[in-house]
Amino acid sequence: IWDASSGKVMHVFRGHDDDVLSARFSQDGTRVVTASADGTARIWDASSGNVTHVLKHGDAHGDGYMTAPMFSAGFSQDGTRVVTA
Repeated sequence: IWDASSGKVMHVFRGHDDDVLSARFSQDGTRVVTASADGTARIWDASSGNVTHVLKHGDAHGDGYMTAPMFSAGFSQDGTRVVTA
């Protein structure tokens, strides 16, 4: 996360095992969701930079981990859900 006023780095999110293909803030600015070529999406606390959840495509179907990339992820308007593709 970059500070928009100063241009300084505030947080570097570490945890994905491959390229991050998408990153979006929640509407209230408290969380960030990232999507990665490693097949996961991660939800991060924007103020601390800590990961709070790791989402895997295979978990949605109960059939285990899929290695297909997650190209994008975003929060619903009310912030209660995340959509991935």
